[in-house]
Amino acid sequence: MRNIKITGCGAALPENTVYFGGQTRYRLKDGQTILDLAEKAVKEALEKSGLAIKDMI
Repeated sequence: MRNIKITGCGAALPENTVYFGGQTRYRLKDGQTILDLAEKAVKEALEKSGLAIKDMI
């Protein structure tokens, strides 16, 4: 069994916001995908952890 430890986390939200019924909704920009947000979140998590992609393999 592998020893796994969480060393950093990241998050990303779309920049476009819409206010509806007292709540904030986030909308992707034209041409933006969930994968773009995932990439930002992964980069943030790696930066916080002090690791690089090559350290994950």
